[in-house]
Amino acid sequence: MILFRAFAVWLVIIAVETVHGILRTLLLVPMMGDFPARQISVFTGSLLIFGVTLFLIKWIAARTRLQLVGVPPPHGRTVTQSLPLGSGVSSTVNRKT
Repeated sequence: MILFRAFAVWLVIIAVETVHGILRTLLLVPMMGDFPARQISVFTGSLLIFGVTLFLIKWIAARTRLQLVGVPPPHGRTVTQSLPLGSGVSSTVNRKT
């Protein structure tokens, strides 16, 4: 049950970060440009993830700290696999000729 609830929290974080990215693109990028908007977004995104986690941590219903530590991050493998791809795409898109 703990893994199911942890997965649900992960889905909530995905939804919150998706809305966060959309709002960044619609509101911040036109006002200050892409790079500064992304820098601000790293900070605000971290606060959002922390807030969602803090709000839902009791709902996971882990009885011990060891159970919380034992909850694997479902996105860990995905992130490590996508980093090289993202770096390659980013360098291709931002290359000036």
